Amino acid sequence: MRKQALRASEALSVGASMADLDELEITTVLGCPVDCNYCPQSQLRQTKGNRKNRLELGDFRKALGNLDIDCRISWTGYSEPCLSQDLPEMMISAMDNRRDQVISTTLNGNKDSIDWIIRNPICKLFVLHLPDGQNNMKGLKIDSSYINNLKLAIESYLKSGNIGRIRIMVFGNKLRAEVSDIVKYYYQKGLLTPRNFKISTEPSSRVDGVQHVQGMKLVKDSLGNYNKVSSMGYLCTKRKLNQPVLLPDGSLNICSFDYGFRGIYGNLFKDKYSKIRKEWIHHIKSTYSLGSLNPCTKCEHYVPYEYLSKYTKYQEKDSPYVAWFDTKLTLEESILRAINIS
Repeated sequence: MRKQALRASEALSVGASMADLDELEITTVLGCPVDCNYCPQSQLRQTKGNRKNRLELGDFRKALGNLDIDCRISWTGYSEPCLSQDLPEMMISAMDNRRDQVISTTLNGNKDSIDWIIRNPICKLFVLHLPDGQNNMKGLKIDSSYINNLKLAIESYLKSGNIGRIRIMVFGNKLRAEVSDIVKYYYQKGLLTPRNFKISTEPSSRVDGVQHVQGMKLVKDSLGNYNKVSSMGYLCTKRKLNQPVLLPDGSLNICSFDYGFRGIYGNLFKDKYSKIRKEWIHHIKSTYSLGSLNPCTKCEHYVPYEYLSKYTKYQEKDSPYVAWFDTKLTLEESILRAINIS
């Protein structure tokens, strides 16, 4: 363990190096009807004000033109990406720009967009965010069309030879019964393996935007007094320094957990990303390392450097594609429980 305090620039460097790679999260629409209990959409509605609500195709292309670094595009942000009818064209533009792409989808939204992402398995990581048995994804309608789309999505990546790029993500101990049988089928066939799952039983508080989730406890409740005093500096255990969120008006927010938009900086429709980031780093370098950067001070993942090892439970295990947070069970045991085998 190091004893000397980290310099501001060093803390930023260490925090940034924790990221697997640079990533730009895209919010296609401000507001999500799926309205998960672990996603503070009510806070987003209150704080978005008069901001532009939908990301336009032409504006996204401007952002791509100003993205002068090697980074991947992540279709997630503060809402379901398929809510945008322009999603296919935007993904094609990113592909033409030779960007790796990641998507996290509930298979909810514009029918044509859902159909396109299912039939075009181009993503490096295709996350299927599926409903839990406690109905915490309260706005998600499970009908025959949804079930068929889920099957088609898995089959599409299977036929392309890229089934390893699918991730089944659930917040909770068990999948909802209607989808559990489908996932169980592919798992028992050996087509889905433990590397295809992310099971989280302890959601983030989303920078204190979430207070309670049915059937689960929050990460901050498990950590207890997480805001300890540091003599060395503070870091983000979720590696958010290289992962801003693009909003429909071109502005960037520091973190996808911040639904209060308290870390807005720059405009990617107008300026190069390298310029925006340089100015941002200069602005935050002292407050970040001292543990006083807003909104990070309200987040359980903003921790003292010397306590970092105690937070490894909340890091993804084995690979960037696998995560589970119940330390009493192995990943395979957690999966078997989630799909109602055990």
